[in-house]
Amino acid sequence: MKTTFERLYGPAGWTNGQVRNILQGNTFFSGRFASSDYDPFCDLQADAAAALLKLVPEPQLQDRQNFAPTFKQLLQATCANPEQMALDGYLIGPGRFDERVTIEAFTWKLGEDDPHSTVAPWQWLKERVFGDAEIAPPDEISPVYVDQKLHGWWVWWD
Repeated sequence: MKTTFERLYGPAGWTNGQVRNILQGNTFFSGRFASSDYDPFCDLQADAAAALLKLVPEPQLQDRQNFAPTFKQLLQATCANPEQMALDGYLIGPGRFDERVTIEAFTWKLGEDDPHSTVAPWQWLKERVFGDAEIAPPDEISPVYVDQKLHGWWVWWD
């Protein structure tokens, strides 16, 4: 049975301090929604992902945004692909019982060995990023263009 100090994913306040500092220091972290305990972030890089892997409570590592890969799978994939993968999500602060950090999307920058085609990107991208793990297809996958050339993919789970 949980005590009054425990939450769904860890002890009350676990997102404050180091976790919040990592998000603020290593991503575009809005910081403008703090009063509502909702703070979106984007472009979380591998160094921040590695730090979060060491800090967050185990229940958080196993959490997922609906049918997305787990928090841990997404952090590990980013660490394994530091030049190509960045994460987007949001922090729910300690003012709510469901205090957590959620990852709902990632951006993949195409590398030399990746197909530079818009045909069936999830098939090869899933294999490249997650191997043979059973991962549900994203709700949305959108091409990212730079100077009118395919530069990568934005992958999102609702």
